[in-house]
Amino acid sequence: MKDKIKKFFAILAVELQDMQDGMTMLIKLSEERFKRHEITGYVWTENTALLKREQGVIRMIAERVSKIDREGFDSLEDAVQEVRKIVRGLPGIPQAVPDFIEKRMEKILKYVIDDE
Repeated sequence: MKDKIKKFFAILAVELQDMQDGMTMLIKLSEERFKRHEITGYVWTENTALLKREQGVIRMIAERVSKIDREGFDSLEDAVQEVRKIVRGLPGIPQAVPDFIEKRMEKILKYVIDDE
């Protein structure tokens, strides 16, 4: 069980970093669209602000998750619940962030549980 918990946290760290990198890519794409006059300055500003906010929240979640003591869990479900508490416990975050993280965790869990 401890191996599954460690694997869950290792994959989750990679997934959270991938989400941050995806936000960086979307910010750059939005800027390129603005420069090509495909979107207005207002849309570009709003998109960039939201993406940077989401990126910052994901970074904060990743930092908090990285500080979790992996040895303190008796089950994989306990570990998942602790991550969910962190994700859902941040007030005022964009709703998309917890939903994206939850979907990633579901995939990770399927992989970790099926990998026997």
